[in-house]
Amino acid sequence: MNDSPYSLRDEKNMLRERYLKQRRSIDRDRKEKMDAAIVGRISGLRCYCYAKAVLLYYPKEDEINLLPLARRAISEGKRVLFPVSDHDGVMHYRQVSDIDADFVPGMFGIPEPKKSCPVFDKANVGGSAIVIMPALSIDRDGYRLGYGKGYYDRYMVGFRSTAIGVIYSELLSDRLPRGRYDRRADLVVTEKETIFLQK
Repeated sequence: MNDSPYSLRDEKNMLRERYLKQRRSIDRDRKEKMDAAIVGRISGLRCYCYAKAVLLYYPKEDEINLLPLARRAISEGKRVLFPVSDHDGVMHYRQVSDIDADFVPGMFGIPEPKKSCPVFDKANVGGSAIVIMPALSIDRDGYRLGYGKGYYDRYMVGFRSTAIGVIYSELLSDRLPRGRYDRRADLVVTEKETIFLQK
């Protein structure tokens, strides 16, 4: 494999097209069952049970829907946070308390927490935290194929938390191309299995 940045970018872009097309082809009923199975697996994890803060994402139409997990975490008294993305490539999180009322249209057409929602300070978590990251594919080493913007890789620098990658089993890869700044997940959850990786 040619390791030049240009060839790596090209390879990732080709894979993005492939996995995005594959994900969009998943039957709606089967998707809902797989989403529910993934939510069940995460809610049974020790790191989730002890987490004081749960950092999630608001799903696009064909992404894994973890909003039921967000509702559960709120009911359990956890801090539930969703990202806000800026045009300069910076992402931060805000805390929500009502999944139905605390969001407004955001960048890329994805709902984001209102400006009135408290900003999360990752340097002062006040307990353990988990970050659940979306992906187009994830490999068995925990490396994600995202959308190419690098938001999560930058955000995770210096953040002491457990990073969880979620993916449908059919989009799980044996090995994905990775760059020097790519941040791998600490565990990977599919509807069929949980893969624990050493930090």
